[in-house]
Amino acid sequence: MRSRIGQALLSVGLLAGIPATAAAQETIPTNEAPTLAQQMRTQAQQIETQQAEIDALQEQLQEMSAILSSRVDRVETQTENGRVNLANPGPRLEGPNGRNSFNLIGAVQATFSSAESEGDGPTSPALNGGTEIKRARIGVQGVAFNDFAYQAEFDLAASGTVASAARDLYVQYNGWRPLAVTVGNIKPLTGLEASFSDRSNAQTFVEGSMLTSMITAPGTRYIGVRVSTGGPQWSGTLGLYGDDVNNNGVALPTEEGYGVNGRFTIAPIVGPDALLHLGVSGYWREVATGRATTSDPIVSQLRIRAQPESTVDAARLVDTGNLSFADTVQLVAAEAAAFRGPFGFQAEWARMDVSQLAGRPDLQFSGAYAGANWFLTGESRVYDPRTGVFTRFAPASPFDPGQGGWGAWELAARWSTLDLNSAENVGAGAALHGVRGGEETNYTLGLNWYWNPYFRMMLNYVRADADNETNTFPGPGAQEGATADIVALRVQQEW
Repeated sequence: MRSRIGQALLSVGLLAGIPATAAAQETIPTNEAPTLAQQMRTQAQQIETQQAEIDALQEQLQEMSAILSSRVDRVETQTENGRVNLANPGPRLEGPNGRNSFNLIGAVQATFSSAESEGDGPTSPALNGGTEIKRARIGVQGVAFNDFAYQAEFDLAASGTVASAARDLYVQYNGWRPLAVTVGNIKPLTGLEASFSDRSNAQTFVEGSMLTSMITAPGTRYIGVRVSTGGPQWSGTLGLYGDDVNNNGVALPTEEGYGVNGRFTIAPIVGPDALLHLGVSGYWREVATGRATTSDPIVSQLRIRAQPESTVDAARLVDTGNLSFADTVQLVAAEAAAFRGPFGFQAEWARMDVSQLAGRPDLQFSGAYAGANWFLTGESRVYDPRTGVFTRFAPASPFDPGQGGWGAWELAARWSTLDLNSAENVGAGAALHGVRGGEETNYTLGLNWYWNPYFRMMLNYVRADADNETNTFPGPGAQEGATADIVALRVQQEW
C-alpha cells in the first residue's frame, strides 16, 4: 500500500515541478493529452481510496485497543481481588497469587451394620446392629500471607459441649521450608494408620484396627506444638503435647497429662506404581488425673479398650477398665507398607508399657495387624513421602454411566490382634495383681467402591474372637470370652 501511495505522490510532484516555460515551449500532442489527464485522475482516485482504507484501519486499531484495554483491566482486577475455585466439592476462595485462601471442608460418614454375638459367660457383652453417623465434620482451612496454614474443624456428630466436638484447631508456619511448625489441637502423628486424615479415603476398611485404638488410648489429639519435616523419600515429626481440648473422658479433670511424641519414616522405593515404606514411632506421657464426682478420689485416667472394628455398638470385647494407678505410659511402634501396581500391603506392631503407683507392678500390652488390598480396576494407592502417610485416592474412571465410567473397585483383607492381659504381674495380694483386659483376634474382608475422589461405599465383614477372664486374683478367673460376626456398610462423602 505504501509503495502505491509513494508512486502517486512522486507523479504529482513531478508534474507540479515542470517549469511553465518548458510547458509553453513543448507542445503536447493532441492524442496524448487525454491519456495523461486520465492517469492523474486515476492516481488521485487511488490516493483517496487508499486514504479511506487507512482511516478504516485506524478505526479498527482504536476499537481493538479499547477491547484489549478493557480485558487487561478485568484481568488486573481479578488478580487484585482473587478468584473462586470450584475444582473440588468444597469452594475455595483465593487471593492474589494464592497468598491467601479460604475453603470449606467436611465429611459425612454414615454406617449401617448387623451383628450376631455369642458369649462364654453371663457377663459377656452382646453386640447389636444398627445405624450410626460416625462423623459429620464441618470446618474451614486455608493459607494466610503465603506462609501460614490454618484449620478449624468440628464434628457435629459429637455430643456434649463445643469442646467435645472440636477436632483439628491449629495454625502452621511453613516459612522455614522444609520445616513446618504447627501449634494447636492436633494429631500427634504416632503410627501409620492413626496418622491418616479422618477426612480422606486413604483408610481401606470401615474402621481402623484394634491396634490403633490402643495407640490412641491416651488421646487422638492433643494441644501442643509439633515440628515436622520431610523430603522425597522420608519424613520426621517431633511434638510436645498436653491433653486434648475435649478431655471429655473425665468428668472432673484435676491435673493435665503431658508427653512427647515422635515418628520417622523412610521410603526406599517411592513412585506412582511402586512403594516400600518403613517407619518407627513412639511416645512417653505422664497420665492425667481426675475424678467422676467431687466426692470421689482423684485417680489416674487411662483406659485401653477396643471395639471389634465396628463402632455402631459401643460394647467392647476387650477392656482393661480404668487404670487408676497409672503414672506414665510409654509406647513403641513399627510400621511397614508396600504396593506394586494394584496390589498393596500394610502392617503395624506396637507395645505399650504402663508404670503404676503405690508399689504396683508395671503393665504391658501389645497388638498388631496386617492387611492387603487389590484394586480390581488397576489403580494404585497414593502416598506422600514428605508426611509418610497415604492420601486421597482418585479412580481412573469416575462414576458416570453415561460416559462409560463405573469408578474404582477394591478388595481387601485384614488380620488384627490385641492383647490387653498382663497376667505375668499377678501376685499373691490384691495390691500386686495385674490386668486381665482380654485378648482378641479379628478377621476382616472388605469391598470398596470409589465413585470419585470424594464419595465411596464400603462393605466389611468382621469375624471377632475374644478370650477373657474375670479379674479374680490371685487365681484364674471365669472365662468371659465372646465371638461376633459383623457386617457393616459405610457411605462416605467428603468435601
